[in-house]
Amino acid sequence: MTGRDPRHARLWLRTVIAALTLTCLPDAAFAADRTPAASPVPLRDADLARRDADRARPAGRRDVAQTIDADVMPLWQRPHPRIDSRARGSIAIGTVTEGFLVAPAEVPVQGKHHYVLDKIAPRNTRFTTDEMRGLLLCTAQKLHRRHRDQRLGLGNLSRAGGGDVPWSVSHNNGRDADIAFLARTPAGKAAVPDFLYHFGRDLVAHDAPEPMVFDVAANWTLVRSLLECEQQRGVHIDYLFAARWLQRAMLLYASAAEEPAEVIARARRILHQPRRAAAHADHLHLRIGCPRDDLQEGCLDKSRAPATAIGQAAPVKRRLPAVRRALSHRDPARRAGAAELLGLYRDEAARPALERTLRDPNAEVRKAAVVSLLQLGDEASRRALRRAFDREEDPRVASAMLRGWLEAGDYGALLAAVADPRALRYADGTPLLVRSFAATLLGHSGELAPLRALAAMLRDPAGAARHAARAALERLTNHATVDLALEAGDGHDEAAVWERFLARLPKRSKRIDVVLEGFVRRGLPVTGVSRAEVVRLAAALALPPPYSDNAVILLGRALRYQPEDGRGSRATPLEFWMPWLERRSLIHPDAVARVQQGLQRDGLAAGTLATPL
Repeated sequence: MTGRDPRHARLWLRTVIAALTLTCLPDAAFAADRTPAASPVPLRDADLARRDADRARPAGRRDVAQTIDADVMPLWQRPHPRIDSRARGSIAIGTVTEGFLVAPAEVPVQGKHHYVLDKIAPRNTRFTTDEMRGLLLCTAQKLHRRHRDQRLGLGNLSRAGGGDVPWSVSHNNGRDADIAFLARTPAGKAAVPDFLYHFGRDLVAHDAPEPMVFDVAANWTLVRSLLECEQQRGVHIDYLFAARWLQRAMLLYASAAEEPAEVIARARRILHQPRRAAAHADHLHLRIGCPRDDLQEGCLDKSRAPATAIGQAAPVKRRLPAVRRALSHRDPARRAGAAELLGLYRDEAARPALERTLRDPNAEVRKAAVVSLLQLGDEASRRALRRAFDREEDPRVASAMLRGWLEAGDYGALLAAVADPRALRYADGTPLLVRSFAATLLGHSGELAPLRALAAMLRDPAGAARHAARAALERLTNHATVDLALEAGDGHDEAAVWERFLARLPKRSKRIDVVLEGFVRRGLPVTGVSRAEVVRLAAALALPPPYSDNAVILLGRALRYQPEDGRGSRATPLEFWMPWLERRSLIHPDAVARVQQGLQRDGLAAGTLATPL
């Protein structure tokens, strides 16, 4: 090689290395239309042993995904005012980890060249932006054209309204898509997986019902098709996340197949193994950049950014003057929309105008202004809301303030509302009892500070106020009034019962300690918040409130999963959580039953507790 250009020598060396590497990989991994059919890949003794061990052992963390039946995401869509907006169709707002999706594009569960995986289709996570939908369908068509027996398999995209999904920290605003790696059976036929299975460094997925071989040729075609459709449709791909060993196999194949150098270079730039996350050996994670029209709506390309950053983008700032002017529009719907956007964009300059809007004659406009001022969160906004609350007569607006104070952690405002005797009437005559509603919300605060104020309400002549205070006290402390009364031997004065309990409570007590003590006193030795306590917490779901309520809270903390309201997790916790935990192999029904039988022996089973005083 004397006298040759060094660049040619390096190219020759890389080609030799690629060729040698490719010969070491399973033949089925490279099956493609332009090559003969792949020969079967014999499983080695080690492969068979590993497969049998995987199938024999109890489902652990790695196997949980295979055993679940899909959770179903709500299909509601997020409204979003379009004021001085050029956006058409779908809108991605915020980040992929904290944003949401407006007017989503739906990807069909079954298409000519694609499908949503069977175990993922019921989740209702097939929604995305117009741009992502077009990119995926274009890619599926190109892939099928080059590999006639393969179809694009899709996992999670986003929910209809965006927001969190329990399977990922991203996928919030329609700019992420999980794509199943293309695979073949050991006999060389195209595999049609029902879920996302992990391909090891031997390029075989041993956790699938039948071993599957990573189809290197088809997966490289998938990457190439994505890049071609990116150019054709004007979409920018930010990242393709995949495990390093799978990236290496695809790029080596591309080099050996003499694919265009610029395509390989682009693939190298966007293929990554994510940091501080799983290696992505079970799917190709596609993330696109913010569509141009969505930038003015608050779409952020950064994956993690505070909510205040949404309004800091230059395209959003250019819109803000027009949105502020819309606060004075004659149409109440437009005024309400403007107020909503100014809060979303955290527009500090609009605070004086939003405070004036608290006197708008239309209740929906005032409600939107309340939400926006709560989002601004500064002291001036809090003072304005407290003043407005005292004169507010519409229960929809007042309840929005009360709920907002709970979410913002402004428990002082809620405690002040506990002394408010007003009954605000809805259109149908139903009253909103301010004192009772504020007490109920304090019960969800997770704070012990309101306990004495709530105990004082137990002497209120109004039964609704006493009932709300009792429920809040029980929820915050995880102690039932009837149990405290039985221990004290005095069931005639519930206020006195609670006053004695609070007098014995050590100063600076932490709520978690009080809650755990409540379980122990009921015969259920829950000693902490961890996965080790899941069985006992599952048994507590069969108890009446407050024990079932706090079991739900601690389960969510232990598992780092907070299901949405309206899905039964709070209204019917036993019916929701028991199947959920069983599907993930986190509990065994027999173990829970044994704990519950122990409670029955002690006379503490669900339904045996007396009704509150």
